[in-house]
Amino acid sequence: PSGGGAEMAASGSGDGGAPVTASRPGRMARFFGSDLFYSFRRSPLVVVAALITVTYFLGAGLAQWVAPHDPFDPGTLNLMDAFTPPAWTEDGQATFALGTDDQGRDLLSAIMYGTRISLVVGFAAILFAVVLGVGLGVIAGYVGGFFETMVMRAADVQLTIPGILVALMVNGAARAALPSYAVDELAIYVLIFAIGISDWPQFARVTRGATMVEKNREYVAAAQVIGVHPMVIMFRHVLPNVMGPVLVLATIGLALAIIAEATLVDHAVPGARPGPARAVGQPAGRLAARRPQPEAPLMALLDVSHLRIEFPTRRGLLTAVDDVSFSIDEGEVLGVVGESGAGKSLTGMSIIGLLEPPGRIAGGEIRFEGRRIDNLPYEELRRIRGKQIGAIFQDPLTSLNPLYSIGEQLIETIQTHTDLSNAAARKRAIEMLGEVGIPSPQSRIDNYPHQFSGGMRQRVVIALALCVNPRLVIADEPTTALDVSIQAQIIALLKRLCRDHGTAVMLVTHDMGVIAETADRVAVMYAGRVAEIGPVRDVIKAPKHPYTVGLMASIPTLTHDVERLAQIEGSMPRLNAIPPGCAFNPRCPHAFDRCRVERPDLMATGGASVASCWLYDRQPASAPGATGAP
Repeated sequence: PSGGGAEMAASGSGDGGAPVTASRPGRMARFFGSDLFYSFRRSPLVVVAALITVTYFLGAGLAQWVAPHDPFDPGTLNLMDAFTPPAWTEDGQATFALGTDDQGRDLLSAIMYGTRISLVVGFAAILFAVVLGVGLGVIAGYVGGFFETMVMRAADVQLTIPGILVALMVNGAARAALPSYAVDELAIYVLIFAIGISDWPQFARVTRGATMVEKNREYVAAAQVIGVHPMVIMFRHVLPNVMGPVLVLATIGLALAIIAEATLVDHAVPGARPGPARAVGQPAGRLAARRPQPEAPLMALLDVSHLRIEFPTRRGLLTAVDDVSFSIDEGEVLGVVGESGAGKSLTGMSIIGLLEPPGRIAGGEIRFEGRRIDNLPYEELRRIRGKQIGAIFQDPLTSLNPLYSIGEQLIETIQTHTDLSNAAARKRAIEMLGEVGIPSPQSRIDNYPHQFSGGMRQRVVIALALCVNPRLVIADEPTTALDVSIQAQIIALLKRLCRDHGTAVMLVTHDMGVIAETADRVAVMYAGRVAEIGPVRDVIKAPKHPYTVGLMASIPTLTHDVERLAQIEGSMPRLNAIPPGCAFNPRCPHAFDRCRVERPDLMATGGASVASCWLYDRQPASAPGATGAP
């Protein structure tokens, strides 16, 4: 598929349908054509403020060449010129535009030179505070645990003390520790260190809070899946997205740092020589055709055995996934379906090691190609992610980093797991974009996520998942955020690409129509357990578990006229209120005493599927009835 007409129109085409490749404008051209520059031009007050600020900075930066006098040169000082009034007054002199001080120094020149020193100290101190605070904040927010506790408690303690007092203490202690001959030589560095140390906690707290929000975004999980190193994720993916409030805080902090610099010079440097620095102080309608099945392999590609996922809380353990077992063969599509809260996504995330704390795998094992991977060290698991196991998440917009072009993100994924050069990786990225149906991939590769429609973004996410030819893809509701027509295109695209690449898929979804259209087998989950699993045709045409029967009866069909669709009474139990025995027994119309006290395991049903239901243990030849099944 090549996308809808609206999506195709987004890229344009030339005569005969050939794509038009527009040259990408330069950085300056993009800036002057941006909404930011337009808003700037439309605000006279902002323009005037910017001109004044630029004038000050230029005056300070070019003081050595444009200042009328050199206040550092004693040879130019004349005490007879002391207290000369400004040039526009009656007794003023043209050579001293703003007058002079008590030593005959030109105040305009002193302001220009002094501003330069204050700006250097202010910028350097804030830069030091930003580097220290942001670095600690990003690591604390991303890693958490003991490190986060220590950093935040240190910041909390320091914030109880006024910043200027901290700076005075650090400045005084540093000067007392330095030898006398080095005090003047290192004075400016002491000032920078003292002011920077006093300001880092606010940057650490702001960055840590923003990082805790940002690390839960799907683009961070996508980076983890492709095997990017944690330090790269923190400082290349997360950090640029949390710098907005940091830059605002740094702008305010610059002015405060300059004030602190003047205070320290005047009050913390005994005998300091007067100087310039002091001068200024959807479902489908048909079943998917089953592809010919290869001979059963000796070993499944993925084997999940008795998986148990727990969340410890103050009121005890909550079991979100309990004794889940299934396997996926090479090139097979396994659909996992169920209500919200059934544990579908948690199962998928546990396979790629992306369970969010305090969630943990408390039992069972996960094997990939015969190798157990649920207990691997982080670095070993990182080498498997992306290269051998890929992932497609629900929302393509949040799965892509908004600060980087799609080309940069594809190239990073490719180079993380291959030795390709930048040029070769870019060529591979363009090939993948074309393969997933992005028109004019040579020009679109440099576009950003917001420049694509939802369907096109999901194509990009699929390209990211398949660009290094993984053997398994975890697709977590990849069509949920898309309209029905685009869903069909994405499903068809995913089926074709996985067939062409020989990739197995674990497809997590709420939609039985997507399962019917795509999967080879289906696992139905309820309350963290597998209720039924089997070939998709058998499960849909002749469901065995009462829960599956209810699900299928609730879907409208084209072959039967039904006045009212069936409804499963009640709701899925909360994790802290899962009933004993079969978790579905309060809602099951066939429940009997054994269902309420003894939990069933998956057992043969007399068909191709297996179900966890005591009906088949007590009456092997019976079924809960295909009544209501389409």
